[in-house]
Order: sequence, then structure tokens, then C-alpha cells
Amino acid sequence: MAIGNAALVQPGTKDLPENPESLAKDFVERWCATCTNFLRREREHILKGEPSSKEREEHRQLLKSVLRLTRVIHSIAADPDFPNRAAAELLEMKLWQLNESWKTIYEPISEQEAKKVLDEVFPSSPSLRRRIHSSVRE
Repeated sequence: MAIGNAALVQPGTKDLPENPESLAKDFVERWCATCTNFLRREREHILKGEPSSKEREEHRQLLKSVLRLTRVIHSIAADPDFPNRAAAELLEMKLWQLNESWKTIYEPISEQEAKKVLDEVFPSSPSLRRRIHSSVRE
């Protein structure tokens, strides 16, 4: 059995923290900060900038990875017994923001859908709808 236990204790590794709840909370908060930084860079370089095709494809792949990892972490934090509800709710908000980012950039609505939304929001102002619609297309 000594060999089995030796395999569990690797040089340079630390024992489990005394407070695993604190570790979980800290991990979720650090991941949320990573998501915030990702979304900030996305806004500056992808949404406000003029990214090349290569940059857009790199962003697409990175966003898919960030979404995938956030969903995995969220599946743990969504457990009713997760020790910190505030951290879990923050993560849920980040997951929502990342999903919205994906939809906005890679699944934009069609012109027909945009016109329908404008008609619903501005039903009594056709001239305003035309101006908004034409500025959205530009």
C-alpha cells in the first residue's frame, strides 16, 4: 500500500486546504474575473475594432472554449449545496454574458427579425423605424 500512497503524494503538491469552501469560492471568483477580462478585450478588439478574419476565428475558438469551461464550472456551482451562493450567482451572470456575446457576434438576427422588433418597439413611428433600420444596416 505504500506505493499507492506514494503516488498520491507528489513532490511540490500541497495538501487539501483546511477550508475547501473558501477554495471553491476563490476559484469561481477568479474564473469570473477571467471572463470579465475576456469580455472587455472582446469589446475593444472585436466589437469596437476591425478584426481580421484570423482574429475573428481565433476569438470564435477562444469564446467556445471559455463558454465550455464556464458551463462545466457552473454545473458545480449550481449545486444547491455549493458553499457560496453569491459566487455561484456571479458565475451564472458571466455565463449569461458569454452566451449573449456568442449570439450577438456569431448568431445575429436577420433583417426580417430586426424589422419585426423595430415594428413592435416603435409601432406608431414609421419614420423613426426607417431611420433606425437604415442606420443598423450601415
